[in-house]
Amino acid sequence: MPGAPGNSNAKNPLPVLRGLSNKGSFENGGIISSHGYYEGAEGNKPEMVIPLTNKSRAIGLMFQAMSLMCVVGTISSRILLLVIRFSKH
Repeated sequence: MPGAPGNSNAKNPLPVLRGLSNKGSFENGGIISSHGYYEGAEGNKPEMVIPLTNKSRAIGLMFQAMSLMCVVGTISSRILLLVIRFSKH
């Protein structure tokens, strides 16, 4: 496959793309523990990735997710607040 028209330095991306392995889909959730390429927002449904190694960012994203799902102020968010409070000790 030649480079893009007018760009003699362009390289064929197909060998690189064929070498990438899609590790799968997490449409129903799950934990990702190895580096890879993953599918997200399957069917154009919003999803969120929460980093388990960055506590403050994870907590912020959990609250954002609860807000998007309209559960802020419910029992779920109160439980999360208790977990956060007791995890600091």
